Amino acid sequence: MAIKYFKSPDNPYASSTQFTAQGDETLVPDYEIDTGKEIMTPAHPVAEVELRRGGYDYPEGNRDILPNVFTDTDEQLQLFDAQPSIITGAFADHRMRSATPVVLGMAINEAQKIGTGLTYSDDLSQHSSKLAKRGIDMGIVTPNKSNIKAAQTNDIAVTGLDTYEEVHTPAYFQDLDEAHPDEVEAGRKTIRGIARQSLAARKSHMGEQFQTTNEQMKLPGFD
Repeated sequence: MAIKYFKSPDNPYASSTQFTAQGDETLVPDYEIDTGKEIMTPAHPVAEVELRRGGYDYPEGNRDILPNVFTDTDEQLQLFDAQPSIITGAFADHRMRSATPVVLGMAINEAQKIGTGLTYSDDLSQHSSKLAKRGIDMGIVTPNKSNIKAAQTNDIAVTGLDTYEEVHTPAYFQDLDEAHPDEVEAGRKTIRGIARQSLAARKSHMGEQFQTTNEQMKLPGFD
């Protein structure tokens, strides 16, 4: 499968940035508007991640910032609130699961450029919940204050990722720019680094477990 990667146009005033992987064109069932007759229409399976850009809030009065409400008059006030970037959506057609880590890596890199931290949506599927919890454990994301434990809150793809479909018509991609190969490769590199970090952590944890088990098995006279 020939995969192309897209990104929403660079705009410093945009509230979000979208990263999309496009698969080979296929045909999907649709309906004619006038007749209601079922037809087959061209579409592309996709993997996509939407990142709501973080930033800093500078209210008119410093007392409007929540931490300042509880400070005394003579204490130093906090000048701004830092709002982390949020992965507000992550969807992948079952044919595009290999591309999902790449667009996630691109979104993580974008959040690092913004520099206010990264968190996840408060509305999570079973699969997104697992990813968010793993991200918290690895320090990649911070807990969302509205869903601190990254609990599942919806049933998207509840029947399984192997059958989930997410497609867009060719016209959808007209509003996107093709991502630069360097940015795609950087996203891939980021995910590989995270995977290596996760593997090292698991090996370390397993080593501790085995060490504990061995210590427990050292009974008197059997050293």
